Amino acid sequence: MLALGDEFDGQLIINGESAQLIAEDIVKYASPKKEPKILVVLDSNHNGESSADTAYISTFLLRNYQVTFINEPRTGLMASHLDGYDLVWFNNPGHPMGKVASRDALMAFTGGVILSGDDLARGSNFSLAPLTGLTYVDNGTRAKCGNKTYNIDNNRGSQYVVSLEQSIFPGVDSEILIFKYGNDIDSSKLATNQVEVLAYATAGVDCKETRPVIVRYEK
Repeated sequence: MLALGDEFDGQLIINGESAQLIAEDIVKYASPKKEPKILVVLDSNHNGESSADTAYISTFLLRNYQVTFINEPRTGLMASHLDGYDLVWFNNPGHPMGKVASRDALMAFTGGVILSGDDLARGSNFSLAPLTGLTYVDNGTRAKCGNKTYNIDNNRGSQYVVSLEQSIFPGVDSEILIFKYGNDIDSSKLATNQVEVLAYATAGVDCKETRPVIVRYEK
């Protein structure tokens, strides 16, 4: 539920060490092979938001892997586009998945699948729950903490506090495990108890209500 390469005023929102840790570990968790052949796909429904995100992922965060980048085809992904790859990283930084055909192709794909982007708890008029294990609630531009409402969007106003689970990332400094994120993060709930939460977000350091941000789920 993050745009790892999101920028504001020419600066990365998530520090590079945190983004690299996330990328390396989710590839490790999702990939069926130690050195996977990775296909990075940019959703055609991106509308130009956080335009540097996909390049940051494919050329920097995944620089130690064999990576191919494509723009999502006009009619969506098909099995033939995924043939020969071990892992598909599907990216839409700030909008829902645009094509149900791509969801279905990713569901049928026998390798690993990673979705990244802060609006990917849902598709455009279709559910992503079978693929993510999450049930969409709202788009997260507002979050409540006690009697206070926070407006969080487009890196203006308030910020979410994102925390990576320390038990999953042992020995990592808290400065890398905890960071702020100023764009909207979809509010969602776990659709099944088979979903493992690797990171969660709150609207502030004193808030008790959390929302899943990085999850692992066997589709």
